[in-house]
Amino acid sequence: FQIVPVRPGQVFVDQDGVLLDEGKPFFPLGLYHVAASEAEAAAKTGVNMIQLWNWDASATNLARIRDLGIRVLYEDQFWGEIVRNHGGNPAFYDFQTNLATRARLEALRDDPSRAIAMWYTADEPGVGAVPHIKRMRDMWHRLDEDHPTYVVSTGDPRIGEAADVLGVDVYPIYRGRRRPLTTVGDAMANARAHLGGRKPVVAVLQAFGDNPRHGEKPAEVRAMSYLALAHGVRGVFWYCWKETGDQTGFEGAGHHPETIRTLTDVIAEIKVFAPALLEPGARMMKSADGSIHAILCGGEATGRFLVYVNGEYESAETVLAVPELDGLKLDPLFGGLKGSVSGGRIKLSLPPLATGAFRVTGD
Repeated sequence: FQIVPVRPGQVFVDQDGVLLDEGKPFFPLGLYHVAASEAEAAAKTGVNMIQLWNWDASATNLARIRDLGIRVLYEDQFWGEIVRNHGGNPAFYDFQTNLATRARLEALRDDPSRAIAMWYTADEPGVGAVPHIKRMRDMWHRLDEDHPTYVVSTGDPRIGEAADVLGVDVYPIYRGRRRPLTTVGDAMANARAHLGGRKPVVAVLQAFGDNPRHGEKPAEVRAMSYLALAHGVRGVFWYCWKETGDQTGFEGAGHHPETIRTLTDVIAEIKVFAPALLEPGARMMKSADGSIHAILCGGEATGRFLVYVNGEYESAETVLAVPELDGLKLDPLFGGLKGSVSGGRIKLSLPPLATGAFRVTGD
């Protein structure tokens, strides 16, 4: 056992399941499928991380991205290697033995920009692939002790065993299918309960833009983001900026100005209370009728906040029970509705899909 000083560019998971960037609490706010040539445009949304493919991860591109204040979630082609082999010859994976691959990855690890924050293992695997993905996780760990591994599940929290950080993607509005937006909160709560705080849960939420294929609305993107926050996630990624290989010009938030504006606003709002979300002791709650999802978070160092969302397509007239806030004041943020605590309860009257936050003040 040895305590070592924080190293430049180091990212790790602490004992509370919080990501630390060079020793400081870090709440990833990211976008998928950002080509290096699109980094400057994507950066205008305020994101602090992007998913980047291996073919775009040149030293020049990494330095540019880091200069924008953005960290990289690095994705290589190894998941495809596992898909091809684990049904045939799972004893052999080239990423474990190929010396040229090893040299290339060492160069990325040692890149002077220190842009890379996490190593991507697999995207939406079945649980049967977990033993094979663990081999890739272990490969990254042997290569680099300064950055965690990341895996994405469509909802099965057992996938979290394949990496240090679990992303959970939930797309309620997808190719003509519509499910309740609250499935986002349910999936995050299920993943957090399974992991028991041992690992961060990061929400991966849809942001395809209002297009013919899916038809999500910007208000729904906003509500889904707040639903994930209300269920205690340790970061949010949106899928996606522009779909890889998309020749249609419509698949991805980057093609849709209104969705870009919504993401920009939501990201700016999250940054106000993100440090509080990472404080231990947050309490997640719902209103008596289940329509309002909320989280009470923070402390003396970060400030205290009550973040809420109406997850339904109907207006809500309901009550949140917050006995710990009795006698305190609620200052509405972002031009939101006023609220006050009386008898340990807050009465809320919210339009469909409304979001908001209060800063808790007073003695």
